[in-house]
Amino acid sequence: MAEMSARREAPSLPPSRAAPYHPHSSTCLSIDATPAPQIRRGSLCLTSTGARSRGLMGSGLLRLGVLLALSSVLAATALASERSRTSMMWAETFFRPQEGELSWVGIANEDTSYVGTRYSILRRASDGNMLPMVRVDDGEIRAWHLCHSRQSLFYEVLSKDKTITTIFEHPVSSSINSRQEATVKEFQDLHPASSLACIDGFLLRAAPSSFLAIDLDSRGISYPFQEKNLAEAPSLTSLTVAYEEDIVGNAKIFAICPENKTIVRLALQRDASSHGLTLTNLPVAVPAKAASPEQVIWSHDQLFFTDGCALRSYDFGHNIVTVLGSDECTTPNAENVSGIPWAARLSRPKALAAAAQGARDLAVWLVTEAQVLKVHSRPDACARHSSNEGDCRDQVGCAWAEGDGSLGQTRCFACEEMMRWTKNSGMEDHCSFMTTMPQGTWCDLRQCGCPLETSFAAAWSSGIVVKVGGVSAILLVIFGLAAWLVHRSKKREAYLTLNAEQTSRTESTYDYERMQHNGD
Repeated sequence: MAEMSARREAPSLPPSRAAPYHPHSSTCLSIDATPAPQIRRGSLCLTSTGARSRGLMGSGLLRLGVLLALSSVLAATALASERSRTSMMWAETFFRPQEGELSWVGIANEDTSYVGTRYSILRRASDGNMLPMVRVDDGEIRAWHLCHSRQSLFYEVLSKDKTITTIFEHPVSSSINSRQEATVKEFQDLHPASSLACIDGFLLRAAPSSFLAIDLDSRGISYPFQEKNLAEAPSLTSLTVAYEEDIVGNAKIFAICPENKTIVRLALQRDASSHGLTLTNLPVAVPAKAASPEQVIWSHDQLFFTDGCALRSYDFGHNIVTVLGSDECTTPNAENVSGIPWAARLSRPKALAAAAQGARDLAVWLVTEAQVLKVHSRPDACARHSSNEGDCRDQVGCAWAEGDGSLGQTRCFACEEMMRWTKNSGMEDHCSFMTTMPQGTWCDLRQCGCPLETSFAAAWSSGIVVKVGGVSAILLVIFGLAAWLVHRSKKREAYLTLNAEQTSRTESTYDYERMQHNGD
């Protein structure tokens, strides 16, 4: 297992940028503002915020202060919603399953990972061999979690008659010889879990109808929302914990609230009376706009979450970054992983995973319907020039990519990194990098030793607009069309003038002949 990092407190979210959960309104609340481009607005819950506003606005000065504060929050949220594209993340195929449909993946370290299907869990060695660990014959696996702090794998099985759910703990470290697989808890007539997570000796379980914590020593159960005397627990999915090895009061828990499509943060603490867990604060909505978030994972002080068929990240500042893919999904057979974030076309995401907090490099693993992808950060000196094409072209060893003009669809990247990516992707010629681009994206790889003609050929074969000497080919087409229209207009004008002259001559000749006839 990877070495655990020193304990430290996760970055806190400014109170002014959050909205709390309220039992008498929608399940999860968020302050809504102008949405990011192409991101659908989430639910706006007014019952609780409206009641709070009426209680606060007792005087004119206080009213003005609240309005100014709210305006600043909305402006900041709108600014944060302007998504850019990362310039340091690269996506590569981690592996493709030979048989069976993968549902989960867990990462112990660079050499060891675990994959799960509905009926089995396997250990994947560094050489790619799959070693069976768990086989379920009397039900199906509905949720699982690799707990780095306990070096254990938790999984929940739903019985064939769908009446009993059982949680098991399976040790994954060879150094733990005295521990065997054990039953953690069994439930009758309870909705199957949507997500599991571990934290400081507890196992958190989220399901559509409940949210509970299991003490892994006493096997006692606590219901944090009921301890807070709330009417009902929110429907939460896809739990993730930052610093799971730390004490529960310091750890940060995040989950997706599907009812209004928000990511919320939970703060828990030990309850001295019940020896379970209770809420210290009401759930807080993270200001990360998403149209349809489904999975979330914490890694290196960032939240990564799937949104449609895109992988995005949020760094608790003002940056929501599209790391890979787009809102639209493709079929598993048509999935295309490109070296350019917005150029990738992914099938439906199914799971996210990250290594232990002490892992050296930032990396997350994404399970799609077609494969398991490793998305990781690489140092890149060219990245800081991604907003300026001219600066990028002036740098030795930097390549440029540009999309269809949408926000953030520019990237400056090191030729060395591009060559490494093409090699790992099985391409013999790094200049073939351009062939992975979809329609609407163009690359200049001349600094990488590729002739401009390579980009031309690949671009035209894909129907991509190509730049020539800094002037877009689309402008040449427009100028050509304008010239043709001007030429046609002048030609028509000349034709009309000539026709008018001929008509005038004909009328004059007719008048002359008529006068001659009358004279006779």
